[in-house]
Amino acid sequence: MTLKKGILYSVGISIVIIFMVVALFISFPDSRTSQRLKSIVNRYKAGQIERILGRRLTYRWKMAGYMMADYPLTGVGTGAFIIESSNYSEIHNIRFRESESAENYFLQVGSELGILGLFFSLWIFWEIFKQIKRSLGKYLVQDRWKYIQLGISCGLFSIFLIFLVHTFIGSYEIKYTFWLLAALIFCLSRSEKEPEEKLHFSKIFKILSIILIVVFGAVHLWNSTHSLSLKSRTEQLGLKQEFGLDKLEKTDDGREFRWTRGYGGLAIKVKKPVIEIPLLASHPDIRKKPVKVKIYLVKDFFKKKELLDEMVLKESIWKTYEYNIPEEVNQEFILLIKVNRTWNPQKALGAPDPRNLGVAVGKIMFKEKTGQKEVL
Repeated sequence: MTLKKGILYSVGISIVIIFMVVALFISFPDSRTSQRLKSIVNRYKAGQIERILGRRLTYRWKMAGYMMADYPLTGVGTGAFIIESSNYSEIHNIRFRESESAENYFLQVGSELGILGLFFSLWIFWEIFKQIKRSLGKYLVQDRWKYIQLGISCGLFSIFLIFLVHTFIGSYEIKYTFWLLAALIFCLSRSEKEPEEKLHFSKIFKILSIILIVVFGAVHLWNSTHSLSLKSRTEQLGLKQEFGLDKLEKTDDGREFRWTRGYGGLAIKVKKPVIEIPLLASHPDIRKKPVKVKIYLVKDFFKKKELLDEMVLKESIWKTYEYNIPEEVNQEFILLIKVNRTWNPQKALGAPDPRNLGVAVGKIMFKEKTGQKEVL
C-alpha cells in the first residue's frame, strides 16, 4: 500500500468515527457531553477563545510561561511544575487553581527542563512523525499488520492532540501508551533488507555534549540551592513549614491539640528561654507496649538536627514537658516529633476514624524561669 492509499484509509476511518460521534450527540441532545460541545461552539462563534481554553490560558499556560522566563536554561526541575505553580500564583497575584499539569506537553517540558529540554523533546517528536510517514509509505507491510500500522499512526496523532490541551498528560497510563505506540511504529516499519544504521559522533560533538551536560547540571544545582530552595521560597512567600499534623481539635474541657502521624513538624520561634510541650499518647495497649517519642529542634531546614529529648509514654494522660533552651531565644526552628508506632482507631476500636495516629500535641508555650508563660 502506498502512502497516498494509507492516508486515504486513515481519513476515511476518521470521517466514519466523527460521523458516528456526531450522530450519537444528536440522538442524546440533553447529555452532558452534548451540552458542553454546544457551549464550546457558541463561544467560538462569539469569539470567546479565552473562555474555551479556560484555566489553560488564564492560569496553567501562563504559569508555565513565567517559569520558562525565569529559568530558561534548566526550568524549575522535573516534576516541580505542580509545586511551583502555587508559588508563582502568589508571586504574580493570580488566583490559584490546583493543577496536575500545564495541560500542554511542550509547555510542561519547557517549564520543568527549560529550552534545552524543550529542544530535545521537539526533536524526538519530529523523529516520530518522520517514522510515521515512512511507515505509511514504502515500509507499510502487505499483510494484516498494515491495519495495525494505520491504527498506531492514528493513535499517535490522537495522543499528540491530547498532549496539547489535556490535563492528564502526566498520567503514567498516557505516557506508557504513547511510548508503546511509538516503539511499535518503529519496529513494524523496519525493513529486513535495509542495513542497520550506526550513529557516529565526532570528537567535537562529544566534547560539546559533555560541556552542555555539565553546564545544565551546574545551573540547575545553583537554582535548586538558591532561588528554588525551600529556604528561599519560605522567606520570599512567608510559607509556614508544617507537616505530618492533622487539623486542630479540642477536648471537652477546651484544650486545643493536633495529632501527629509517625512524625509531625511545625515551625516555631523561640520567644523565651523555657519551652513547654504538652503530649498525649492514647494507644489502647500503651500499658503493655509503651510509646517512645523523640523531640528534635531542626535548624536551617534540616541541615542541623538537635535531639531535645527522648521519652517513653506509659499512660494515656496529658503531660507537659519543659526544656531550657536560653541560647535559642529569638531563633526560628522546626519542632520535629517522631513516634515509634501509630495506632488506628477504626481497626483497634471500630470507631469511624481511619487515621493512623501518633501522639497529640497541645499548644506550645514559652516562659521565663519565673513561671511567666507565652503561647506560641
